Amino acid sequence: MKTEVEIPEIELTFGGKYQGNQKIVDLIETLHIDRVEVLSVKGLSHEQAFSFLTQMAPAIFVEWEDLNQKYQKNPENFLQDFETLYTLKTIRKAIKFCFDQAKNDDPSKPFAKQLDEWLAKIRRDNSYVMLRSSSLEDLQELANAGGNKNIAYVESERSEILFPCGKVAASYFSVRSLKNCLESGINRFSKAPTLSVLLQKLIGKTVGGESGREDIPVSLVMFTSEPS
Repeated sequence: MKTEVEIPEIELTFGGKYQGNQKIVDLIETLHIDRVEVLSVKGLSHEQAFSFLTQMAPAIFVEWEDLNQKYQKNPENFLQDFETLYTLKTIRKAIKFCFDQAKNDDPSKPFAKQLDEWLAKIRRDNSYVMLRSSSLEDLQELANAGGNKNIAYVESERSEILFPCGKVAASYFSVRSLKNCLESGINRFSKAPTLSVLLQKLIGKTVGGESGREDIPVSLVMFTSEPS
């Protein structure tokens, strides 16, 4: 394990990935780059998810604090410990259950009502939603590559995005994600977990394929040697 460092400051509402997305938007606008579109970001904010899970399963955050105390006492082999693994599995299961339950009980939870108009536009475009993780990741201090889950081709209905959102949020409590943090010297257990999930219109070919090559959409991932 590396020497422990402070958890990086991020835009808490929508997390590190949102923060990076906004930097790209600002860059393109500043340089007046034409014919490049950065998709708008919607989603489940940290505050919405935290409030929702606090009401539905408050034990998650008690267990999180217990994990922090346990890590402080014995950080060595922490993620190999059976009780730790069982607690993390219990947390992931509880998160997914809460979101799945909301799908059946009240699909309006935990999203803001303004999301409906955005989803309706995606349906009119005959497109899908891409759910992207946005916790502690894509930062100068921590890439967390492959640590968290992303889910493609989700139907643009509230009831359809709830359970996948739960899967993404649950992935923040996976061994792989936490290991990436700890190996970067970041003890995520020292603060409440960041729970935001991003929603973007999916850039991808139509299900079943396109009729012509010119209709195939093109997307890209941008990298930079200037992480700040």
